[in-house]
Amino acid sequence: MTRLRTFAIATLAAATVTAGSLAMVPTASAMPMSCTVRKNLARAYYAMGQVFYALGDDAMAYYWWGRSYGVVDGC
Repeated sequence: MTRLRTFAIATLAAATVTAGSLAMVPTASAMPMSCTVRKNLARAYYAMGQVFYALGDDAMAYYWWGRSYGVVDGC
């Protein structure tokens, strides 16, 4: 009886994982971002850099500033 219960639980878990992975919408897109989206994202990254700079973490600040310049490059 214990083996049957373990098998049933494992089968239910596998079915749940399979159904969930099939129902999930993929988030990756090959479509390039527009310049408006890039500029807004760059502003958000730059603001993150300023927050880390205000907290005294210069390395993270320069990381986020670099990301902001990298995103906007190409517009």
